[in-house]
Formats: sequence, structure tokens, C-alpha cells
Amino acid sequence: MPKATLKDFPYDVLRILLEMMNGDDVAHLLCTCRTLFGLINDEAIWQEHCARYGVTDRALFSDATYYEIYSEVLHKYGPVLGLWASDNPYIGSIFEFRLDSDVHGLIGEAWKLWRPSTQEERVGDAAETPRLPTYRMLLTITLPATSEPRRA
Repeated sequence: MPKATLKDFPYDVLRILLEMMNGDDVAHLLCTCRTLFGLINDEAIWQEHCARYGVTDRALFSDATYYEIYSEVLHKYGPVLGLWASDNPYIGSIFEFRLDSDVHGLIGEAWKLWRPSTQEERVGDAAETPRLPTYRMLLTITLPATSEPRRA
């Protein structure tokens, strides 16, 4: 049986199929044979998957490839991006996970809403006076540091 080469695969059709798949399935498919494995570093494939999370250019992650951005940050932590709130309104916290250019990665923040702790605070003027939530930065997630540049 003759050995398959990359020329045997119609690249445009393959790209359309890879765009329809999630990142796990793309990685598994590209690892099925040596010929397809040659596409693992194809930036166009991973750029499409990064765009699903709002990363359309590499300015946020200065020297990383789209493959590294997707595999190291977005695949692992992308599903938590956005606002998260407690099921109990006005007594829980609000969490936000977003991509931030200042830290070159993902940050997590929390706003703790004020909750009366004593009976005196629950009645009277104190209960009617709104208070601002307190802000707290929870975490930052960036690409791991490397001793050499990521791109040639």
C-alpha cells in the first residue's frame, strides 16, 4: 500500500472539518498518522480555535504561537471566561474571569456583596442603605516562562 502524503489530503476540505471540531478532537485526529501530525503546528488551524475565545491576535500573549495559546491557556481555562454569580441573589459573590493585556493572560476577580451579619444590621436604616461590593483579585494565569523564544 503506498504511503499517504500531505498532498493526498485536500487541505481546504480538511481545514473546514477541523474548524467544526473541538480542540481535543483536532489534536487526536492530527496524532493519528505522521502525515496529519505535520499539521499540528499549522497556525491557521489553532488561530480559528483561539478566535472562539476572543483571541484574534497574539498581542495578548506577546511571543507565543496560537497553538501554545490554545493548548496552554484557552483549552484549560477558556470555559470559565465570563461572569459567574451565586444562585442566591444579593448574598453571594460575583466572579469574573477575563483575558487581560496587562498580565498577558487570564485573570480572575471577585466582588463580595455585603451581607448583614447581625440582627441590628438586618433592620432599620442599615438594611436600607446599599453598600458597594468589595473587590478581590483571585488569580492570574499566564503562559509558563521559557528560557528561549517560543517562535523562531
